Amino acid sequence: MQKYIKNINIPKLDSFKLRIPLRNCQIINPELNSKFQKILIDTGEILDTVNEPTPIHHIKNGINFRISIIQTNIKMPGSNDKWLNGVKYIIIQPSAKLLKQKYFKGINKKNIRLIYQEIMSYNTFHCSYRTFLKSLIYDIDLAKDNYLKLENYKEALNIIYNASKENQRFLNLFKQYKNVGLEFNKRNSATPTKPFIKIYHKGLELENQSTEFYNKYIKENIKVKNLIRYEATIGNYKHKKRLINKNILPQYTTLFDFLSIENKNLNNFMEHSINNYITKAIKIKSIELSNSKSMLYSMINELIQNGSTIEMLQQHAEAYIGKNQKITLQGINRNKEILNYLIQITLNDEAKNNKIKDNNEVQKFIENLGIKL
Repeated sequence: MQKYIKNINIPKLDSFKLRIPLRNCQIINPELNSKFQKILIDTGEILDTVNEPTPIHHIKNGINFRISIIQTNIKMPGSNDKWLNGVKYIIIQPSAKLLKQKYFKGINKKNIRLIYQEIMSYNTFHCSYRTFLKSLIYDIDLAKDNYLKLENYKEALNIIYNASKENQRFLNLFKQYKNVGLEFNKRNSATPTKPFIKIYHKGLELENQSTEFYNKYIKENIKVKNLIRYEATIGNYKHKKRLINKNILPQYTTLFDFLSIENKNLNNFMEHSINNYITKAIKIKSIELSNSKSMLYSMINELIQNGSTIEMLQQHAEAYIGKNQKITLQGINRNKEILNYLIQITLNDEAKNNKIKDNNEVQKFIENLGIKL
């Protein structure tokens, strides 16, 4: 039986890279760190070129997991000029898909051992659970999920795109049969002030691009119709350092450190990320409002069609400014009386009432992303 996911609008860890010291690991599959030569099948000839080890890919039921070894130089702790050369690490990139049916819970302290056990079950290498938790985490993707009807979702994307104004050159608004969404910058060209983030239709993505995984683990259990995902990435050390210096995220280094960060901090990061692209709208108060009911009624209908909620409409009643405080108060009260009367007439129109409900859903979705328009 399909159910709605429970952790709506709650940030969760979706994927990350982990750098594990090779000295703390045991290699089980020798292909991981063995050089190789190619053999021509037709002739049996062994080519002279000796190739470095290549990453090992594990692909099963739509779960794609990659394991590789890198060699790098690292600075000695407490030293400005002493380096250790040729230090080797195992690099892995776990994702929440390793949780299978529990995919939408995201990776957290309660299920990280399941992730560890799943990785060890590939029998490519082994490290202790402690080593796993104490390894360096980077290139982190966080996600938040919400439900929103497709047409309202498209309208929300247009509002967000328009609110980006001069930052629109970084945005890619896509509306295809496979997916509909908004991409901010590119993963490879992202910067600390213009990070890579993405809003997309998770239901369409699962059905069209992650079909094998969806059919195996999700289809029978989770309602994905109208399921929208927002993802934000902490790309590199400079990005991480900026977030820490601005007190958006606390200091962290290891996987265990990151799993210990509170949800409110993760939510601050996701809101901060998208607001890097948003230009705040300037609100201009009217100096004088006409009392013509026909004009106000026409304006109300137009505002509703353009995305206004009842709360937004009611704010206009307080925009009147008279010659003095007494006249201003009288004008505001009169405006409220007329506006509430016309709103009630509008609410009696079923089509307009449905439009207002849709507008409320769009506004709620945008607020859940942390955008203040």
